[in-house]
Amino acid sequence: MNATPLLPVAAATPVAGPPARFARPRAGVPILRAASLALAPLLALAPLLAYAPPAAGQCRYTAITFRGPDDPVFGPPATTATGINNHNQVVGYYFIADGPETGFVWSEATGLVPLPPAPGGVRPADINDAGLIVGSMGSSPGRGFLWDGEQYIELGVPDWGTYSNPRAINDEGVVVGTWGGGQGNPYEAFVWRDGVATGLGSTLGTPRSIAEDITDDSRVAGWMGGAQTVNGQAYVFDEPSVLQLGPVPGGFTSEARGMNDRAQVCGFGRVPQPNFGIHAFAWMGGAFHVFEPFEGLRANRANDMNAWGQVVGTGSEGNPRGFTWRDGVLYDLEELVDPPMVLANHTPWAINERGVIAGGGQGGAIVLFPQDPPGDIDVDCRVDLKDLLLLLLDFGCMGEECAGDVNQDGQTSLPDLAILLSNWSP
Repeated sequence: MNATPLLPVAAATPVAGPPARFARPRAGVPILRAASLALAPLLALAPLLAYAPPAAGQCRYTAITFRGPDDPVFGPPATTATGINNHNQVVGYYFIADGPETGFVWSEATGLVPLPPAPGGVRPADINDAGLIVGSMGSSPGRGFLWDGEQYIELGVPDWGTYSNPRAINDEGVVVGTWGGGQGNPYEAFVWRDGVATGLGSTLGTPRSIAEDITDDSRVAGWMGGAQTVNGQAYVFDEPSVLQLGPVPGGFTSEARGMNDRAQVCGFGRVPQPNFGIHAFAWMGGAFHVFEPFEGLRANRANDMNAWGQVVGTGSEGNPRGFTWRDGVLYDLEELVDPPMVLANHTPWAINERGVIAGGGQGGAIVLFPQDPPGDIDVDCRVDLKDLLLLLLDFGCMGEECAGDVNQDGQTSLPDLAILLSNWSP
């Protein structure tokens, strides 16, 4: 396949928001009118259910692994998945030996579909629900791109720099990452919106910064400071305000890697003891929740989290070991795969709202699908009061983004409630 021409920044077409099919009309739905009397007692209990204590639960997973096509000389390529959207479309890249990377999109329906090549390689980082993909191309660290399904749109570099490295895109098509280069290796976080990129260095007020994630309402998370490993601090930028989270408890740095639409943040920070370790964290309700490494490991890094507060990341002391954290409990992902599978050198990079986890390892790209029962809306593999509340609050929703649409018929209605109640967990 021939490389797709790259558009100059000036010619870039502004990215539209998500398509109309993602709208959520709610009022006046016939099914809601018909069921309003039957549901009135349950709806009256909804505020009380919000205070129900969380039930402990953790899903087991079915693992799917895949690689790029074999090379006739070198054999199977190194393959990793880096991002996933809420339609379970996965992006990542593969490469042979020291050759250029080939980007791809994967789903259960299509399998692996390569993206058009570009000189120096294509390295996707994230995909949103509209299928827009961002990443970098060219010799590392490269130049940022947005793939709109037909062409690569270059995101540009600062007039004082040489590279750009997008990290995330939200469902409005807003991109964040880092750019820089030049004498002294300066770099700063940037936001790209409607064809225009804006550096955040002066807003954040530190010599260096990186933006790692962005919510659908355009809050940005990353780290800022003079030196990442010395005094880097996690931040949340909610224009025009900047909130610094401070170092992890007992440590001296913090870095935000993921953030959900509830402005909960995950990442990691460095601690002096023992042996200058790295501790992962979730920042919720204005407080750090630190999860130390598994026994025998020195480092834990949290990479992403979903709307339910489930975090994924990697523990390491040489060979990576994937983990998930939820409600204060840390789990080894390899121990949750059923049927059992060795996840050698496993690094989970992303998790979506359905609890599907994408990453990579020695066996190639790895996608973990939770074995959750029908009606388990919050993907903790229990059907309980929290799920009932979520369904009631979503009742009457129509469209593809209805959280309570258990039977996936395009609306949250009485059949969904019946399925949920039939799978109620004791």
